[in-house]
Amino acid sequence: MHTAFAASMSFPDYYRKNLDAFNDVLSDVATFSYGSDPATAGTVLAIADFDVLLQIDHRTGQKILEIFARQARLAALYGHPMLCFVETTASDLGPVGGTDVYAGTVWDTPPDPPDPFDEADVLEFGFQIYATQVEAAD
Repeated sequence: MHTAFAASMSFPDYYRKNLDAFNDVLSDVATFSYGSDPATAGTVLAIADFDVLLQIDHRTGQKILEIFARQARLAALYGHPMLCFVETTASDLGPVGGTDVYAGTVWDTPPDPPDPFDEADVLEFGFQIYATQVEAAD
């Protein structure tokens, strides 16, 4: 799994192939320190066959999603949209990042209306910031 992430996302050579390192590299991506360009529209991670990982190690699969959710919230503070799509049949993922996982059949059903988004549509993104009074003032 770590080798596949490192190869597909062009992780640096010093990537240590563990969950802490995955968190660190995604933090760098979120803050535009590595592998992301502020001039682009954002970062999208699409994981196919996620069920394979869940069958091998369900806990690690959930940790991967939690890490991405945490770093996506950090990225929002930098104006960097990060989105993760996961192909899975699992119905027991529970909440990720404090929010229930959304399940849909995007590929099975054509959008209604045919153009799914309009200029008048509003995209709402929420995140929580935990800080002391001093940190908030800074």
